[in-house]
Amino acid sequence: MHHLFNIVTGSKDIAQAVLIRSINPTVGVDEILRRRKKIRMDKNLCIGPGKVCLALGITKSHYGMELTGNNIWMEQSLHPVSEQQITATPRIGIEYAEEDKLLLWRFLLTV
Repeated sequence: MHHLFNIVTGSKDIAQAVLIRSINPTVGVDEILRRRKKIRMDKNLCIGPGKVCLALGITKSHYGMELTGNNIWMEQSLHPVSEQQITATPRIGIEYAEEDKLLLWRFLLTV
């Protein structure tokens, strides 16, 4: 079973969330490698929602946890991202979504 890291962005009972599908780790790489049973960084280390959770040690025990605590949190990056580094594309695998399937709700970061 794979866990997914969704950041809920809306109010309770309103389905609004961001699925974190990949990360580019800059800190804690040794711990990420240990969790992923890898020797060195490679392009597949943290690509895919299940691999992200394995790399970050996210489990079902984190469900519903606030992102402002000591266990899991968000913080401002020391490396600012420019708008030119962000590409918006349609989401994948949602053919059932009719006209919404073409909405640009998938964001890619070029580093």
